[in-house]
Amino acid sequence: MIVGVPKEVKDHETRVGLVPSGVTALCEAGHKVLVQSTAGAGSVLTDEEYIGAGAIVLPTAAEVWRRADLVVKVKEPQPQEYGHLRPGLILFTYLHLAPLPELTNRMLEAKVSGVAYETIHDADGSLPLLTPMSEVAGRMSVQVGAQYLEAFPAAAHAHERGGRTHVRPGGRAVSGGAQRRARVLIGLWVSRTVRNAEARKYTRRGAQNEVSALPDGNPREAHNSWKRKPASTLEKRWDCPSPA
Repeated sequence: MIVGVPKEVKDHETRVGLVPSGVTALCEAGHKVLVQSTAGAGSVLTDEEYIGAGAIVLPTAAEVWRRADLVVKVKEPQPQEYGHLRPGLILFTYLHLAPLPELTNRMLEAKVSGVAYETIHDADGSLPLLTPMSEVAGRMSVQVGAQYLEAFPAAAHAHERGGRTHVRPGGRAVSGGAQRRARVLIGLWVSRTVRNAEARKYTRRGAQNEVSALPDGNPREAHNSWKRKPASTLEKRWDCPSPA
């Protein structure tokens, strides 16, 4: 099979559909991999790395799309890519077609076989390709929110996120599946209230219980000493003292 990896064209998308180690695995399995030049630049992956892994680097996206049997991407095709859709093409990417009727119709008309990452299930019903992205989004939400907070002088003057000597840390409320966000907030020395309607599910899975109280003392030490307790309530407050 010929596998194609075009450069992502969606705004602010810097990821690439296949890293060099993936190219090596496919080549060792007998497949041919075509990669558009600079496809990995946003992820600090050079054309030379792809060539060293066994890929053929092509100058344009059109050539990659035209020659590939299977196109591996990160995000759904953008309007400028619709012209590359054709019968017999297999598209492997995050599609999220529910809010994109135009793309859905274009793929149906072109008779493209789309495999959406977010719909792939393991035998136990979990989502192995969607879950990691949700975890990344949970962690990044704290960083992005903190960055935007700095843009509002009144809010920025009211709190220092991590606190300092004689200044209490700022407070944050986290709603929803809060595991990853709560851990990042701990690293920022921020007091937080976690409201998690799925607390019992986390406990059943044996995950580190995000609704259990942290031990007293330095929050950096507390970060490495989670207590695992049954979730008796759906809300707990963690108050991390400001660093001395």
